[in-house]
Order: sequence, then C-alpha cells, then structure tokens
Amino acid sequence: MERGEGWFEDPSNDSLRFERVRVRQALAESGEAGAQDEEGGPAERLAVAKQAAAFLAAHARVYDRLVARIDPVGADACSGGAAMKAILSLAACLGGRAYLPGRETTDRMRRFIDSGLDGRQTAGRVVFDRRRFGLYLYREARDLPDLRLESGEDCIWDGRFHMRNRSKRVMSASAGTIDTQTVAGLIAAGVPHGVARRAVRASPPLSMAGTEIATATPVNIEVCLSPWDTFLPRFDMILANQCAALLGREPYKPLPVHHVFAETAGF
Repeated sequence: MERGEGWFEDPSNDSLRFERVRVRQALAESGEAGAQDEEGGPAERLAVAKQAAAFLAAHARVYDRLVARIDPVGADACSGGAAMKAILSLAACLGGRAYLPGRETTDRMRRFIDSGLDGRQTAGRVVFDRRRFGLYLYREARDLPDLRLESGEDCIWDGRFHMRNRSKRVMSASAGTIDTQTVAGLIAAGVPHGVARRAVRASPPLSMAGTEIATATPVNIEVCLSPWDTFLPRFDMILANQCAALLGREPYKPLPVHHVFAETAGF
C-alpha cells in the first residue's frame, strides 16, 4: 500500500472449500473461540497485554517453577478481561498448553473465582485452588508422561520443561511420586501443605528419581513457555516476558526489525 497499490481481499478467505474457513466459522458458531478472540485490534490487544503483565507483577508469585499464587487482593479482583488473561496465560505455562482455554471454560473459571468461595476447579490441566490466602495454580497430577532419555538426547517433557541428558547412560523415570525435599521447600516458602504435595506430584520426574540417579546424572532442565515458545505475537511480548520472569527464565529477545505497522499500532 505504501507503493500506491490498492487492497485485494483473497477470495479463499471466505471459501468453504478450505479447512481454515470451516474451522473459523465453526468456532464462531460454537462460542469456543477462546478468551483471546475478544481483545479486538492491535491497540486493544497491546493494552490488554500490558494490563495483564502489570497484574502479574503486582499480584503473582511462582514457587520453584511448580506453583503460582495470586494474592488475595488479586484473586478478589481478577474477573476483568486483562486480569483473567493474565491468570489464564500463567496457567497455560504451568499446564504446558499452547493455547488459552475456550470461552466456555473461561466463563466457568470466572464464575468460580468471582464466587470468592474456597475450593478447587481444573482447566487446561491446571488446578485452580482457591483458599483464604489466595488463589493457587499448579499442574494436576494426571496424564503425566514417563521419561526415557538416551545419552545426549533432549526432549520437551509435558510441554513444560526442556530436558537434556548430559550423562553417558540412559535416563528413565516415572512421574507422579513425591520428592519430600521439594515439598518441604515449598512449605517453607509459604505454600500450603496440601498444595505443595499435589504440585510436586507433577514435577519433572528426574528431580525426584532418587538420590543415586538425581545426583549422579547431570541433567539440564529449563522451563518452556508453551503459549509463546513456537509463536510469539508482538502484542504479547510484554506478557510473555512477565511470565518468563516469574518462572525464572530469560526474557525473549526483541525483534530484530521495527516494522511500520508496529509504529501505527503503538508499539
């Protein structure tokens, strides 16, 4: 358009011969498009991401990459669009999910949080555990994959952790057991006992595979941020970096170019 050329709409965008069109229409009709579809244009998406990042900075804390806590003030005021996006984005990281929950699930979680009642709900493989001292989020201990790594191999485990076996022997372990040392550390940091025990059941298996394996075998474990590691819209950069900071990971590198569109969108 900068060269004086007009806009031409690709007719395939409305043709039902293409799967992307059929899926888009089906999502719109079913109401399962997801919370992120309600944010509007570039300026609105950027504003929501900034507010969501600010909410997490003010009200969220993550313990040992396993448990997130939203303080009571944040838990009582998180039903708004930006706050819900913040909580659901952090939950997606803890659950190893690339996408936020759909609209129906989002509405259910909003009603649960708005009720102010203690209790537990699950969404996106994450337990939302509401207590007097805040809202706790942690991966539910089900459908956890077993692990087997040959020497020098690496893998993404459960969509949450990148693991590399630097030893000269095969590593194998089953998730779902409890590492009492990790539980004790969480409790000492202020995490409720029940939350700590349930969260540790979903922790990386190599961290609780027993003293001999855990200490004798060098393994690199790094946090993955499934919502953004393979595709990070510029709108979400500030929110992604806030989640990275909470989970103890380096921020994403800035884009190497600054597009004209970014200037008009207010980046």
